[in-house]
Amino acid sequence: MFLWETPDNYPERLIGTYDRSTSPNRFLFRQGCPLPPLDSCPTVHFDCAARDIGSFDDLANSAMIPLVSERIQTILMTHAGADVEFVDIRIITRNGELSGYRLLNATNCVKAINHSASKYSLIPGTTSIMGFRELAVLPHALGTHALAREAEYKSHLLVSDVLAERLLALKPRQFGLFRPEDMRW
Repeated sequence: MFLWETPDNYPERLIGTYDRSTSPNRFLFRQGCPLPPLDSCPTVHFDCAARDIGSFDDLANSAMIPLVSERIQTILMTHAGADVEFVDIRIITRNGELSGYRLLNATNCVKAINHSASKYSLIPGTTSIMGFRELAVLPHALGTHALAREAEYKSHLLVSDVLAERLLALKPRQFGLFRPEDMRW
């Protein structure tokens, strides 16, 4: 199993800012369920030219929700169609709008944390996980899903080995899939 994360070498100056004032609540896209009809189109602003990010396959942004290229969308629809939906998004750069990207929403959640083999801290006064020092996952937690949110820590987007292999075969640009045991927390 893999975690979908922004790679460490992603240029910080090319991280977009999710427009909280005009867009739906960003946490809506971390629920791991199908979305209700949205009142507005999500918008992300990038302080760069479209050419600086237009070849990337996943655009990092402050909402920490994948904004994926058409190449990634095609693989996900073909090999994880029951586990994903895509949301139209406005991507605004210094020199206009950038098309071809959509926001990825995972439509399922699974419990994947192996608590006895993981090290994490809790939000004070709660039983909710605040962060990890080490993460171990249950090997078959995804079941029949190719992609899902982790039910106890919804920031984690989980990807099956088979789907990861297909995505990585594209040699994607600025795209990160990492084994939990290889993560630097």
